[in-house]
Amino acid sequence: MTGLKPCPFCGEAVRMISRPEDNMHAFWHKSMTEGDCPLRLGIFIHRASKEKATEIWNRRANDARPT
Repeated sequence: MTGLKPCPFCGEAVRMISRPEDNMHAFWHKSMTEGDCPLRLGIFIHRASKEKATEIWNRRANDARPT
């Protein structure tokens, strides 16, 4: 699994918190709740493996689309 890209809104490092019993993964950093990041609640990805959740988080709008 590759590392996590920083927050696309503020550039801060992000951590993933996982709940394996239901394949739920949350991406969060402190500035989301205590700083100036416009992404206030974090991102939650359900029913995905850790690898797939990481791939989803790391995807950016300007990335090439998979063929």
